[in-house]
Amino acid sequence: MTEKQEHLLKLFQELDHICQENELRYVLAEESTLAAVGRAGFAGGETEIKVYMPRADWNRLGEIAGKELPKDRILYPEPMAGYGEDFGCALEKQQILGSGPAGERIHIRILDPVSEEAFEKYRRDLGLYLDLTDSQEVHGLSWGISPSRYYRYYLSGRLTGKRHVLGKLEKRMQAFREEDCSKFAVHVGERFLFMEKEILFPGRTCDFQGVQAMIPGKASEYLTQVYGDEWTDFQFPAEEDAQRSATVEGISYQELREDYLPGIRKGRLQRAIMHSKLRILSGTKDSGQEESEGFFRNVTGIEQEKDLERFRHAIADYAGGKKPSAKETALSLHEKYPNHLQITRFLGRFYMEEARETQDGTEAERFIEEALRKFPEDGYFLKYRGELLWMRGRCADALVVFAQAREKTSNMIVHKELDLFLALYEQQAGDTCQALLANREKEAARNLAELWFRLLPRSERMKSLVYLTRVSTARTVKEMELLTDEMTAFVQVRENGRRKKNRELYGPALTKAWERLGYPGELAKLRTEILYTEEPGELEWIAEKVKDYQIHKDKLAQVYKLAGDARKKQGQTEQAFENYRKAMEYAGKSYARKELSSLILQDLYMGSHKAAEYAASGKGEEFLDAWLSRYGTVEDLKKLVRSCVADGSISHIGDRMPLTGENWQTMEDMKNPKTDYATWCWEYVQFCAEKIRLEKYYTTHKDVIVNLYKNKDFPRLESFLAPYHQATLRSLKTQEIFVPDEEIFEIYLYILGCKGMETLKKEIENYWN
Repeated sequence: MTEKQEHLLKLFQELDHICQENELRYVLAEESTLAAVGRAGFAGGETEIKVYMPRADWNRLGEIAGKELPKDRILYPEPMAGYGEDFGCALEKQQILGSGPAGERIHIRILDPVSEEAFEKYRRDLGLYLDLTDSQEVHGLSWGISPSRYYRYYLSGRLTGKRHVLGKLEKRMQAFREEDCSKFAVHVGERFLFMEKEILFPGRTCDFQGVQAMIPGKASEYLTQVYGDEWTDFQFPAEEDAQRSATVEGISYQELREDYLPGIRKGRLQRAIMHSKLRILSGTKDSGQEESEGFFRNVTGIEQEKDLERFRHAIADYAGGKKPSAKETALSLHEKYPNHLQITRFLGRFYMEEARETQDGTEAERFIEEALRKFPEDGYFLKYRGELLWMRGRCADALVVFAQAREKTSNMIVHKELDLFLALYEQQAGDTCQALLANREKEAARNLAELWFRLLPRSERMKSLVYLTRVSTARTVKEMELLTDEMTAFVQVRENGRRKKNRELYGPALTKAWERLGYPGELAKLRTEILYTEEPGELEWIAEKVKDYQIHKDKLAQVYKLAGDARKKQGQTEQAFENYRKAMEYAGKSYARKELSSLILQDLYMGSHKAAEYAASGKGEEFLDAWLSRYGTVEDLKKLVRSCVADGSISHIGDRMPLTGENWQTMEDMKNPKTDYATWCWEYVQFCAEKIRLEKYYTTHKDVIVNLYKNKDFPRLESFLAPYHQATLRSLKTQEIFVPDEEIFEIYLYILGCKGMETLKKEIENYWN
């Protein structure tokens, strides 16, 4: 889980506890239901949890909120109803115009009971209500809302007060008592469905990241209505769209609004939204019938509508525990449609359940093998074949088949069943890998780790074991370098919690790699520590710790190399290269020599290219003096270069080394696409959130920047300040200036002068002064 997901899970646990204690009804909604049913928790990069709650229970929750909510928790009012924090900052598009709380929250979709006769009127009222309150989406487009009706209500709100107009709509929409209605109006994405109450309530429990959450009582029927018959093939995104909210750690939503967003002209934004909605509503459709269709195609190949309904009812009966009648229907349909994939899959469930109960898989095996002759690549049936092999004691063969099953289907039910079954043996498999490595059976350990990573691709432990075993079995330096490059990339994540987790997972494999490349055990650990450490004080401690190993004369090259790495990360370039030069004296033919040669030649390549640029602005001599002084005399430099290229292992440095500062654009370089004002406002909010994150980053790394400046390491300063430069250009476009720290700001201006960007420098100075 990401840090955001862990945060949301904590809020959800609190909401679930409040509901259980006060007998309030709720069920997970939309993708949250899919994730619970299909994956028992977060399935990808989701950044929200949604629940449904009947209006009566929402009202009761509001009554108890004042006395039973934990500290710093509030209920978010409609139309963005939710349970969440009264602090923090996770501003969504719809909240730009508001002044209320905008922290992390669980989204609550309120269910209004509606009579069948009044549903169309309710839906139009609701579409109008949402269009008046939602600054981003146009909800009335498919619901028969005319531009004139929307504009009339909009003007009425401006004249008599928005709350007055919304209150009238709310009164009409909430006019029905639940006991008098058999259906709820159910919010699904940007649509509304008219759904039987019994589909949702009473709910039933389902595991969601260790929480026994409530899901719709007839979850299969609910998901079919929402996503179509093939909802089990829903593809969760690996990473959720980051545009959903502007999330900033360490500040409140009040600070974001008051300190960063005064440039948004709310009156203009309101008018822009109104005009945009009027344009879109001009294409209003006559009815909203298409809203009842699922997101995915429905079952095909069933010729008669009544047979399709029988199939759906059979699935609902199965989910509701009425398995005998469900099997009878499945057998009847399979006889009529023997080559229908979904029906065959459904019937296979009954054969497998009987096999598990009786421990006799004869009938199930006959059915599954026949199914695989018809559908040889279907993961559903491959998974069943694997189960039958496991029941016979052929566990190794079963694991191979399970891996094939996972890779040949996107069906979330298959994946969830495999996850639940294999998770029982994950610890044992991991321990076996470790034992095989300890016994020096490295290839066997690698094969086992890779097989289990195929079986459980979301298992971080198995992924870390794959890297550990690959490092242990790598046969060439090139192969080892590719592995270390991949693992080093995991260090670049921003989240501190994620960085710490990656350190635990991949630190042992990286340390092992350094050991195999010639670093003694303790030095290999310190090299990994340097990689994961950002705080200057900790880097200083590591640099001093490395010096303790100078007594080992045969490892002086590695000692000085690591001391240089620590100093370089601190921005102390001169001391870093002093250590690198000493390391070269003791490197011999070690791997450290290749690293040092590459590092030095890359620095010489970059410096020689940047010197001409700085010379054009009159800073060339200053840069050259500082840059070349790190290499001693001219003779020292010649000797060092000859040493670097002596073994021929370093070539094509220029092909591999991009020039620093390529993304230092000018104002003229920046694209300025035309956008409507509402879109511009949201992009501006996101930019402000990014500026806050950059402010924190630069103030945290101020010592490094100052050290680089003192060492005249202009190329690395360019690299460090490239995001700063982009933020400055973007700020200038809104007549603002980006100054997280005055000393860093002065260094940035100095680098602009070095790069000959005097016009931009003067423009920034004028804004600042």
